[in-house]
Amino acid sequence: MAEDLVLDTIIRDWVLIPLSVVMVLIGILRYFISKLMRSSTQAPPGNEAVGAKIFKTKCAPNFESFESKSRPS
Repeated sequence: MAEDLVLDTIIRDWVLIPLSVVMVLIGILRYFISKLMRSSTQAPPGNEAVGAKIFKTKCAPNFESFESKSRPS
């Protein structure tokens, strides 16, 4: 009553094999694109202090105004 499901060789050769090859190539392409998008250069050591100073100078006026409002004179 139930017949075995058989894959036609023409479908296998012209659809499944090229589709599998395309999927592998897309995976390889995604790998290299993500590798190119990652930053390959690292910041030289010592830049953390410069970044902290910039952050403090940008935020210092805000902290001073907050402290002067919260403290009674």
